[in-house]
Amino acid sequence: MSNEVEEIKSKIEIVDFIQKYVPLKKAGINYAGLCPFHNEKSPSFMVNPERQSFKCFGCDEGGDVFNFVMKIEGLEFKEALKMLAEQTGVVLKPFGRDGRDAINRVSTDGVSKTRLYELNSFIARAWHQILLKHPSAQKARDYLARRHLTDQTIQEWQIGFAPPQEITRKLLNSKKFTYNEQTSAGNPSRLENRVVFPISDLIGKVVGFTGRIISENQDGPKYWNTPETTIFHKGKTIFGLDKAKREIRQKDQIILVEGQMDVIMLHQADFKFAVATSGTALSADHIKLLKRFSSNISVAFDQDAAGQKAAWRALEIAFAEDVVPEIIVTTAGQDPADMVTNDLEGWKKAFENRKSFIEWIIDQSIQDFGVVDGAAKKQVATKVLPWITRIINPVEKSHWIAELTSRIHVSEDSILEMIKHIPQESAPKTKTVTDKQTENNYDHSPEVLILGLLSRFPKLVHDDLKKYSQYFSPEYRISFDELLAWDQKKTFDQYLKNVSPQAHKTISEAHLLSSEQYASFTLEEAQAEVIILISRLKQLAREDLKTTYANKIAEAERLGQLNKVKELMNEFQNVILHKDS
Repeated sequence: MSNEVEEIKSKIEIVDFIQKYVPLKKAGINYAGLCPFHNEKSPSFMVNPERQSFKCFGCDEGGDVFNFVMKIEGLEFKEALKMLAEQTGVVLKPFGRDGRDAINRVSTDGVSKTRLYELNSFIARAWHQILLKHPSAQKARDYLARRHLTDQTIQEWQIGFAPPQEITRKLLNSKKFTYNEQTSAGNPSRLENRVVFPISDLIGKVVGFTGRIISENQDGPKYWNTPETTIFHKGKTIFGLDKAKREIRQKDQIILVEGQMDVIMLHQADFKFAVATSGTALSADHIKLLKRFSSNISVAFDQDAAGQKAAWRALEIAFAEDVVPEIIVTTAGQDPADMVTNDLEGWKKAFENRKSFIEWIIDQSIQDFGVVDGAAKKQVATKVLPWITRIINPVEKSHWIAELTSRIHVSEDSILEMIKHIPQESAPKTKTVTDKQTENNYDHSPEVLILGLLSRFPKLVHDDLKKYSQYFSPEYRISFDELLAWDQKKTFDQYLKNVSPQAHKTISEAHLLSSEQYASFTLEEAQAEVIILISRLKQLAREDLKTTYANKIAEAERLGQLNKVKELMNEFQNVILHKDS
C-alpha cells in the first residue's frame, strides 16, 4: 500500500490541490491562506511546495495531502486513499483481510460497490433532468415552488422526480444495469411519482434516495427511503453533511433537524451548517460522526408529539456521547423549513436565543411545577438532576448544579444529597478531563513559539506583554520575563550575553526553531501569530485549571464530602473570574 500512497502523492501538486479549497497567495518560498480548519483574520495556513506539505500555525494542523483530505473531508485513511486514487488514476491493490478491497467489496449477491455508485449517480442525474424539463413532472415543480425552493437550490441538491416504475427501469436497462444490480441498489424504481432527494456520503457520492409524495391524496407512505444497501448505512449516514461540513468547521456549530426539507431550506436561508439523519432515528454512530466536525450541536425538532419524541431520543444519545446539545425552540405548528419560509427573522431569533439543554429543561420544569413550595422544588430537582448527573465533565456538572440551586432557591448541600440517591445507571462514571495540549498533539508549546517570534522580531517586545507572564509555565516564565527586559539598543547576540544560563539556552533554542518554522514571516504576520499563540496559551492554562478542579471535585463527590465539593466549586468560580479579568 505504501507504494500506492507514494504514487498518488507523486501525481498531486499540493499547492494546486489545496487551492481547490483555500485561496492561496505566494509568501516567500511558501503559499499562505486563511486556515479552513479554524476561524482567523490573518493568514496562518502555509503550504510548502518543496516539501509537499501544509501547516497551520494557528491551530497546529499539518501534514501531507492525505492529512489534508482526511481533515477537510472528514474521512478515514482508506476513504481518503480511495478518493485520491480515483482522482489520480492510480489502481489500488486489494487490501481487505479476505483479499478484496474493503472499500469496493462486493455484496453477497456479487454486485460491486462501484456499480451501485454508478447506478445511483446515473439515476440521480436522470431524475433531476426529468424534474427540470419533462411535462410529467409539472406537479412536482409546482410542489417545490409552493415550498419556495429556488432554481439554484434545486440544482445544488440535484432534486429530481421519479417517473412511473417502467420508465425508471427502461432508463437503467438502457445503461446495462442488470436486474440484480437494481435490486442491490434498493430498487430505485419504487420511488415512482415522488419528488426525490439524493442522499450522499461524506465525499458527495450518491448512496440512496428519499422520495416524498407531491399531493396528500397520493397512495403510499408520505416518505419512502432507499433500504439498507452495501453502500447506504442509515445509522451512519447524515443527510447534508457533505455540503455542510466546511461551514460546520468554520463556525464550529451544527444544527440538527428532522427532515431533508428542513436541511435544504435552512441552507437556502444561509444556515449552511444544518444536517439531518437519513430515514432512521438518531444513533450513537451519527453523533460520533458529527463530533468529527463539531461537538456544538443545536437540536431543532418539530413541536408535535413525534418531533418531541425524536428530540428526547436525540438528547439521550447525545448525552451518552458526552455532548450537551442546545435547544432551538421553534414556533408551534411549524418545522424549521416553515419558519425560514414564513418567518425568517423569527427563526434567526430562535437560533440566537437557543439554550443549553440543561437550561431549557430547568425552564420547562419550573414552568410545569413552579417553585412555590418544597414539594414543587423537589419535583423540579427530580426532573432535572438525572440529566445533570449524566454530564461527564465534572466542572460542567458543577456549573449546572449551582445554576439549579440558584433557580429553585435551595442549598447546594440539599441538591448534592439528592444526587447521592440517584441510581448509578442514570449517572455514568466521570471521565478524567484530558489535557488540551496533549489532545491537540502540538509539536511545540505556545511558550516556545512565542519566545522564538519575539527573539526574531524585537519590535514586538513591549511592556503590555507582561500581563501574560502568568500563563507561562515556570519552565518558560523566567525566559519570557528576561526577554521582555531586552534593551532594544542591543543586538540579539549582545542581549543573550547578559541573560541567565537557563534563559540563554531556552531563548536560543526557540530562536532557532522560529527561524525554521516561521522562515517567511513578515513583521505583520509574526504579530498576528503572537496574538494567536497567546490566545492558545490562555486557553491551555484555563483547561489545565479546569482539569485540576474537575479531578478534585470528582474525588470529593466520590468520598461524599459535600462541604468540600461546595467549597471547590466556589473556589473554582473565583479563580476563573480572576484569570479572565
